[in-house]
Amino acid sequence: MVTVRIILGTPVNSRPKPWLYFRVPAIMVNAFDIMRNRGSRREHVIKNVLQYDGEVWMDSGGFQFLRHGKVPNIEDLAGVYGQYWDIRYFLNLDYPPSPTDDEHNLETKLRKSLNNYEYLIRRFDNVLPVIHYHWRTEVIIKYIIKYLDYNPKCIAIGGLVPYVLISKGVPKDSRRSAIKFLLRIKQETGMCIHVLGLGSPVINPILKFINIDSTDTSTWRVKAAYGKVVMPGGGERHVSGRSINFGGKEQAVTI
Repeated sequence: MVTVRIILGTPVNSRPKPWLYFRVPAIMVNAFDIMRNRGSRREHVIKNVLQYDGEVWMDSGGFQFLRHGKVPNIEDLAGVYGQYWDIRYFLNLDYPPSPTDDEHNLETKLRKSLNNYEYLIRRFDNVLPVIHYHWRTEVIIKYIIKYLDYNPKCIAIGGLVPYVLISKGVPKDSRRSAIKFLLRIKQETGMCIHVLGLGSPVINPILKFINIDSTDTSTWRVKAAYGKVVMPGGGERHVSGRSINFGGKEQAVTI
């Protein structure tokens, strides 16, 4: 059974920097943040900016672009990627499908994402395909097979948060279906699988059980702002002296 690596998502000029005080296996930054940060764009060694000597991944920042109502340009993204030589993996710019997308819209988004990957992989040999889960799993698997033709070092799977952690506005029994989908992909491909955004103490034991290789989270920063710390395998602890209400307790997920 593998140990799931938890990659910490962080802004480039973040504070605090926990990796200065204890071991952090890897860090993930995103290109949207770098495009907004002129100081970091003058630096060609991202580890110098972060004060970190470990493994660094770079996400496309597609989610942040969409939140700001912008459509990212693949050429501009390639320009940012090409600026840094010390990135372990770049993540493809994909177009996440919605659970309510019909098959036509789903195919359109998946095809556009594949086109972006084909553009980036011609320039960089360390780009990971990103494919978002959708309850029409056979369509998703068809595109995973297309990505496998490029012999990627790992596959990043996103879009699972609404199905696994939220479960509102998604089909019935979505948590079980999403976890079974991950298990199927791992078993049938035997590849390195990175799961985007599921670095939760509740979910990590499940990912470990089905041999997922890594996941990432930015939740640690949000929790820290409210005086909470995330204990490995032990949930959360409130360590500040003030009284807060940070929502309900997370429930265990069964498969």
